Amino acid sequence: MVTKTITEQRAEVRIFAGNDPAHTATGSSGISSPTPALTPLMLDEATGKLVV
Repeated sequence: MVTKTITEQRAEVRIFAGNDPAHTATGSSGISSPTPALTPLMLDEATGKLVV
């Protein structure tokens, strides 16, 4: 039994890098105002207490 390996040559170098319109979803996030940077513990700047 002989196995032959065929390597496909693609014109698009980065075909699987997330830029394929058939497999890339776009949508709105629903965030309308700037949000603060997330940290492991969110602290209120005025009181210094943990924000729940």
